[in-house]
Amino acid sequence: MTAVPGEQGISFNREFDAPANRVFRAYTDPTLLRQWTGPQGSELVVRDFVARTGGLYNYRIAGPGRELEFFGSFHEVTETLGREYAARIVRTVQAGGRSGHPALEVLRFTGLAKGRCRLDGVWVFTSSAARAAVAATEPCSCLAESFNRLDGLLASAEGDSGSGLYGETSNHRPGEPLREWDAVTARRDLALTIMGSASEEAIVRLIDGDSLSSEDLIAFG
Repeated sequence: MTAVPGEQGISFNREFDAPANRVFRAYTDPTLLRQWTGPQGSELVVRDFVARTGGLYNYRIAGPGRELEFFGSFHEVTETLGREYAARIVRTVQAGGRSGHPALEVLRFTGLAKGRCRLDGVWVFTSSAARAAVAATEPCSCLAESFNRLDGLLASAEGDSGSGLYGETSNHRPGEPLREWDAVTARRDLALTIMGSASEEAIVRLIDGDSLSSEDLIAFG
């Protein structure tokens, strides 16, 4: 994981002994997601999870003496062919208790030789101060533990199973209004992230995987 002081992004990568499509499915199938997200001994409690472009997620990681809540919108969930990467997920990430401070997360799944996969990820925050605040918090340390659990899941037969469903909504409380999560919500969340940057075009180039110029890097910092 790389967090350069003064910049608005945190980048990370990990290689897995499994094909890109299996790692992608572990991120998009809620049945599999529950089996590796969070530190060892914790439980992922899913309220909403619709892994498609324009979808949403809302879950909490409950463990002994600690609990983390995350929610956001999926801007892109695609598997591609004939490109330099096999799949990509673009979503906003917001921690409970930090309303109005979303990060933009871009995940790219690349197939490697011998049936392996590399995951490259970046979180872009609304400011360098917001990035610095998150870099020192528990979610960053939980990522390595989650990846270790994902290694174990991919090595097991359970890593090939799952519900086959990429969406799940649950725990709706009687009398509570149904929430509308659609592309409009996704665009609003993305706008909140872009507001913290001097260059919307730089964000778009980052999502598309294009090379960033020195001017773009200045815009992020």
